[in-house]
Amino acid sequence: MEAVSFAFALVAALDLCLKYGEKLEKRFKAYKNADSEVGDIFLRVQHQWHCIQIELSMLRNITHLLEDEAQIHFSSMFHKLHIYLEDVARIIDGLIENNEETPKLPFLQLMWKKGKVKKLKFAVEKDALEQALLRLEEWHWRLQPSLFLLALVKTPAVESQLAVYKDKGNPQVCKVTELRSAIQLDTTHQDMPSIFISASTLAENRTPILYTRGELTQGAEDGESLYVETYTPDPWTGLEVITKNVRNLARILSVVDPTLFGIPVCSGIVKVYNANGCICDFKLVFRLPDLHDRTPPRSLREVLLTSERYPLEKTLALGRQLSKSVMFVHTSSFVHKNIRPETILILSKAGPSGSIAVPFLVGFEQFRPEDGATYMKGDSAWEKDLYRHPTRQGLSPEDSYRMQHDIYSLGVILLEIGLWESLVVRDDKDGKWRPGDGLNISRYLIMRRQTEKARGIKEELLQIAKTRLPAIMGPKYTQIVVMCLCCLDKGSSNEFGQESEFLDEDGILVGLRYIEKVITKLEEIVV
Repeated sequence: MEAVSFAFALVAALDLCLKYGEKLEKRFKAYKNADSEVGDIFLRVQHQWHCIQIELSMLRNITHLLEDEAQIHFSSMFHKLHIYLEDVARIIDGLIENNEETPKLPFLQLMWKKGKVKKLKFAVEKDALEQALLRLEEWHWRLQPSLFLLALVKTPAVESQLAVYKDKGNPQVCKVTELRSAIQLDTTHQDMPSIFISASTLAENRTPILYTRGELTQGAEDGESLYVETYTPDPWTGLEVITKNVRNLARILSVVDPTLFGIPVCSGIVKVYNANGCICDFKLVFRLPDLHDRTPPRSLREVLLTSERYPLEKTLALGRQLSKSVMFVHTSSFVHKNIRPETILILSKAGPSGSIAVPFLVGFEQFRPEDGATYMKGDSAWEKDLYRHPTRQGLSPEDSYRMQHDIYSLGVILLEIGLWESLVVRDDKDGKWRPGDGLNISRYLIMRRQTEKARGIKEELLQIAKTRLPAIMGPKYTQIVVMCLCCLDKGSSNEFGQESEFLDEDGILVGLRYIEKVITKLEEIVV
């Protein structure tokens, strides 16, 4: 299909959604005085539609500027939205009156006029309307990662449209605009407040978090809960470049939506000086979300080693949120390079059906800009290499780092939480890490050739996923894990897609494929 045809089909799908939205609007206006349960549900539907409507109107003006694959992606999403909107309109019509020219009378008057039959029908259809609303809310939630990819598009027309629709008060459009501004911020902007803060703004007490490089502390004045992690400059890189990169990362993380992407908000950077007055470290300071009745944060490693297995739905929720965290890192034009259980904080809060585990991705000490220089050096720690793609392991990695390497790391973690067992454990005698009982890789660890060792370990992980995961997490979850582990393979075993398919300038295509193959597939799993 030619580019013009893609664009036409996309606009047609958008217009169809907006048309059904207008139909819903008529019903909202007709029954705005309802003071019944129906009226409450109508208000919820109306609020959800108003948020979606702003985003659709903006997308209608810019999606023709995107690559063909991006247009197909959005067109598919809008087709589903049309079905959900049609569903809501059909149920409302059945409850009120199946007529486009519905009289603008208060809802209760119509109920009495139509008698008990309609009241009884509402009792029957209430659950159907609730389910239709839930599908609409879930669709809107799934749109957000795709919407945030607009922060990467360099076309000026996108920037102007975001500016227009930001003024309409849509929270997600505002967040995308803030993120885009943070990514594109230049050092010449003198009007921006400094992201660097004084060490005196932090309380002196520090509490280490087991298995992480971070510490808990509080704000010196307000007592706010803070997480602090240390970034040690790479000796291969000039201090000016490092300072710029750390500053840019902190500014991006300062506008993050922690609820959506599972990354805490960065409130500043503290410069650490040595005895000679030179900068030796940077401390990134993060605000921890104020969750009601939450327990102190723990690393995912500690949780896997000490906690009982989570219920299936809770495990899925953990994986879904982590998949969104990886997406935000890519959306921010950075690669994380260090995704493993030691760089994931778990905050537990009280919920109606027990505690709720909320994961937050941290551990940015090895980050770099996605288009920045990579020095092709690593380390020999096998317990870290376990979460790295074979081409990124050892002292001299083969490949430069890109998003798919973070996806591979996610695959190992999804395997680990699916099994609910730590793949590495600490020896009580010497304190060193060793493979967990279910990870039979000792024969690979003694190999001298790094490439053989790395590929042998990867094959072991795939074998564990294929043989043990299906009975625990089901075939769909297993397929996602295998796909993440094979996302850089050559040939038909790679269901994610060949790297040659993701060569667009802005990095949109690999992000969209990740949304379709990982985030959406995880969301579609029903327990």
